[in-house]
Amino acid sequence: MRQIILSILIILCLVQFARANDNLVGVTGIIEKIEVQGSTKIREGFIRREITLKPGEDFNLEQAMECKNNILRNLKYIEAVNLYIEPGSEEGKLIVIFELEERKSKSFIMGAGYSEEEKFFGSWQIWYENFLHRGMKLGVELKEGKNVHGKSLTIYEPWLFHTPHSFKFKIYSYEYKKIQYPYEGKGEYWIDSDGAGFEFGKRAILENVVLRLKYRDENVHLSDLKDVTPEVTSIKKNASLNSLAAQLDFDTRKFQPIEGKFELTFEDYDTTWLNPIDGRKYELSVEVVNDLFGADYSFNKWMLNLNQYLKLGARQVLALSGRGGYIAGDAPFYERFYVGGGETIRGYKERGLTNTGGNKLLVLTTEYRLGLTKSVQGVLFADAGYTWAKGTKVNFDDLEYGVGTGFRIYHSLIGGLNINFGYGIDKKDWEIHITTANQGE
Repeated sequence: MRQIILSILIILCLVQFARANDNLVGVTGIIEKIEVQGSTKIREGFIRREITLKPGEDFNLEQAMECKNNILRNLKYIEAVNLYIEPGSEEGKLIVIFELEERKSKSFIMGAGYSEEEKFFGSWQIWYENFLHRGMKLGVELKEGKNVHGKSLTIYEPWLFHTPHSFKFKIYSYEYKKIQYPYEGKGEYWIDSDGAGFEFGKRAILENVVLRLKYRDENVHLSDLKDVTPEVTSIKKNASLNSLAAQLDFDTRKFQPIEGKFELTFEDYDTTWLNPIDGRKYELSVEVVNDLFGADYSFNKWMLNLNQYLKLGARQVLALSGRGGYIAGDAPFYERFYVGGGETIRGYKERGLTNTGGNKLLVLTTEYRLGLTKSVQGVLFADAGYTWAKGTKVNFDDLEYGVGTGFRIYHSLIGGLNINFGYGIDKKDWEIHITTANQGE
């Protein structure tokens, strides 16, 4: 059974699809003018930055569709984009029209969740997606529960000084109560992280490719250690984690609102930005933590994330993902890789498959998503993954597996709420995972 699930996951993650767009196929001519309609909450110039078509050039359908997706992908306060072509002032000339449907720029999101470590918690987010009517993003997040306390402030400028460069600043403070052995419920400690992060981005390095450079200045404090291993008690209780990171993103995702068969829905739904229906997103990153930057540790962390979306029908999407990681050097246990839980291997407790983390990571996931209503998707999933300690060889026989079903519920008040019922193949038992997808990151 384990080998069958692994084989299916690997085959699906290697599948590549090429599709032609049937809309406007066969339209040819020279672009006379480009019009933007429906923009009332943002200056038109900030919309046109996402449009690479130029008057005087030949009309290219593929490029036009990519402009449409650029707007949806990069401007989350745009709900939908319709593309129209009209005849120009003379034969052979065309007028290209991008008609926009805007959504609320301000949003207040309330959420709740539960995990074995954090227990029940509530979260509140206030986001202004179009701050100062310049496409900037301003956000405040609060998270509160018995075993978790957190707050953050984020400012994001997608076009710094009117150039295709972005800037992001985030200041945060998080406190978590962790269980060292989540599966057995043994070993507890509190970990506090306070810091700030800066990010500079450069768009259009290549088509659909973005380069990001990041700096992290973080202080970590460990306290209230109970029944933990010597490895935890022997490390520094107060440490600085200063790092530089570089990340390359390749993104060709296409979005559309969920199409549901049934009438039951929430009144105030907003699903486009959470519902990629085709395309792919790949991320490659390396983070360098070093005493040259003021850190108390020295290690490099490499990550590769691969996401593929395949539209199977009007209401059906197959989402495939693969995640791999490698840490070179001696990273503290809280910087290592863990598996188990709603974000990795469903069917097991959060971090329940590893004790003090590993230096090598592999996670494969397949999800079949079916739109039930305009606000609800049904999900069938299969996960596989493991993390290996330093000095241990990667062995696919070590992989753990989880399968199950669940729902994705979307509403502008709560963002996205994922409820999954996972069955651990080796554990032979079920776990409920409740996670949120927010508008912030």
